[in-house]
Amino acid sequence: MIEASNRFGVRDANESGAATTRAAMVLQAWPLFESAACLRATPLPEGGYWLGYASEGDFRPVPRQLGTGFDLNVVDAVCYLLDIRLEERHRGQGHGSALYELLVQVAAALGCSEIRQTPSGTTMRGESRQDWLLRRGWKTCGRLGHEVSQHCGTKQ
Repeated sequence: MIEASNRFGVRDANESGAATTRAAMVLQAWPLFESAACLRATPLPEGGYWLGYASEGDFRPVPRQLGTGFDLNVVDAVCYLLDIRLEERHRGQGHGSALYELLVQVAAALGCSEIRQTPSGTTMRGESRQDWLLRRGWKTCGRLGHEVSQHCGTKQ
């Protein structure tokens, strides 16, 4: 199910509706993408929009360990990866790595030049999420160095 909701004006609804379509086109390459799941975009009051995917078909409040999904905020040309989840039965099989790679492509398809995340937690092998991302080419950014980013568009 692909939805775009609007509380802040027609232009925003058109933008978030187009975002869900572009994201779905990229995500279809991921083996765990479920077309019956929920991919939704909502305009943010300060500009930009939120985009989320949930395999369970809803967006339960935290904690959301039950399903596979992600939450992004897109503001200007930056995509902020707020949350990424993978059902436990799919972990350790490369699906998480593939989802990260696809989210960089989603960010590029949404017109972003960069995707950022403040990683936390560890991988199944005990490596910090930040170190895992840095090994995959993400760069440290932010004033405190706790944030990582990946170039994903045409501008550097």
